[in-house]
Amino acid sequence: MTNANNGNSNSQEVYAILAELARKQLQTENNLQRTQEQIERTQMQIDATTQQLSATQYEVESLTNDVSRVLGRSAILDDVLLEMRDTNQAMQANFERHLQNFERHIENYEEHKRTTNAALNSLEAINLRLIQIITGDQN
Repeated sequence: MTNANNGNSNSQEVYAILAELARKQLQTENNLQRTQEQIERTQMQIDATTQQLSATQYEVESLTNDVSRVLGRSAILDDVLLEMRDTNQAMQANFERHLQNFERHIENYEEHKRTTNAALNSLEAINLRLIQIITGDQN
């Protein structure tokens, strides 16, 4: 009977091993299923990230183009500003020169006015004296 017991015991061991293998296979299949689901979620996240990256790259390119245009315009405006500053300085120098010329003309006018008035006063005195001489008025 020992052989029968051994045979029965061996069968039970085989069944136990098979049951353990079945349990581990089921666990492995469950793990594989979860891993597959994680892979699918990860792939969806990768796809979403790729789309976001493309959108971000487009925005960066757009901003880079905008910055390039702004910097180009800024360089032009800097040149215009320098030219305007130079023109303003030249105009200021011209204004000061014209102002000095105007002041000189005013001084010349005032001097001319004084000399003209003095000459007119002299002529008036001469005329009065001539009238007195002609009319015989000796005052």
